Order: sequence, then C-alpha cells, then structure tokens
Amino acid sequence: MILVWTIISCKSVQQQAKVPELSGRQQNVDIKGYKKLETFKGDTPGYLHENFVKQKQKYINQPLEEILKELEIPIVKYAFTPNGQDMSTSPAIILKIYDERRLIQIEKNKGNPNILLITWAKPLPIEEAKAILTKSFANWDINAKDYYSMKIVGNVQLTGYPE
Repeated sequence: MILVWTIISCKSVQQQAKVPELSGRQQNVDIKGYKKLETFKGDTPGYLHENFVKQKQKYINQPLEEILKELEIPIVKYAFTPNGQDMSTSPAIILKIYDERRLIQIEKNKGNPNILLITWAKPLPIEEAKAILTKSFANWDINAKDYYSMKIVGNVQLTGYPE
C-alpha cells in the first residue's frame, strides 16, 4: 500500500513540475538582439535581414531548427538548389514565405520576393532532398521540417536585399 501511494505521489509531483512547451514565437521575446516582426510594421524583408542575415553568426554551424524556432513567419514553400559541380548533392535550400500566387504578383510588380537562402555546412544528398520535395509537393510540411531541421547551416542570405 505504501509503495502504491509513493508511486502516485511521485507521479503527481512530476505532473505539477511539467512546464508547458513554448512555441518559437513565444520564446522570441528574450532572444538577445532579436526584434519581433511587429516592430517592422510590415517590412518583412527588413525583419528577415535584421534577425537572420545580420545575425547569421549565431546560426552558422547550428541546426536549421535554430532559425525555425525564432522565425515568426510561416514557411509556405521551399526548394533545394542543385550543385553545379556535383549533381548528386544540394548545397542549399530556399525557404519561401509566400505562396506561388503572391510570388507571381510580387514579380509582376517588379518587386523582389526576398527569399531566405540557407547554404548547408555540408551539401546534402540530392536524392534524399528530391524524395522529400516530391512527397510534399514543395510545401513546407512536417516531412520537410523533420528532414531539414537538424541539417547544419553554413550561411544565411536574403535574395534581393540591399546590403
């Protein structure tokens, strides 16, 4: 009887001690140097440049997951880039925050979609990347996130943003 009571008591203490997991957006509040999206007043490229490109040193040699935890904008689509020197590998991934319709509209208005380009520390096997892309239809879904989250970042760039 005492053993059963002890087990129940321990389980109760464990349940009380559990801290709810915070999403990346909730964790952003205290990240040093990070500026929340709302402070950019609609300047999405400015947000991406300030928080991820200018601070790329904190992401280089870290898993992509570190960027994903802080990113307040959902990734909609993605594409991998082929390696011109070694067609069996992919050196980078393009993370798109706009759907295809919005991308076409931006380009039609002579705008720049400012796509986040992540170069890997070590190129990835292209066959694996192709399989994930085909399965997800280039949508950033759980399969893509699971595959890429732990891949190591080599560089962070934003296309079309003036340095």
